[in-house]
Amino acid sequence: MADKPSILEQLHPNPNLEKLRNEKLKWKTKMDEAEVKVHQSDHKVTLEENRIETKEKESRAARTHRLCTRAGHIEFLIPETKELTDNQFMEFCDALFSFPGIRAHIERILFDIKLKEMD
Repeated sequence: MADKPSILEQLHPNPNLEKLRNEKLKWKTKMDEAEVKVHQSDHKVTLEENRIETKEKESRAARTHRLCTRAGHIEFLIPETKELTDNQFMEFCDALFSFPGIRAHIERILFDIKLKEMD
């Protein structure tokens, strides 16, 4: 009720008081607009953080899928690898890929892939 002019003010309006009330209203409006912008900015930050988190999860899921697919194919080709411990399997892979013919074959495949990417 402080904003309602008193009877005295109605009879003898004070221009300074009216000016101050208008200024107060202007600043209140600006403050409200600023609060809305802060809320919108907070929301945008949250959305971007969620996008980043989603991309990281998708990347991790894609990596897990790739690793499982490739390891599954090795087990399909050589079922005996299921019986190996992790260390034994790593030694097996190290030995398998140390053969010069296999290394050259992999390098040839990678070279062909790079040539296709350049086209």
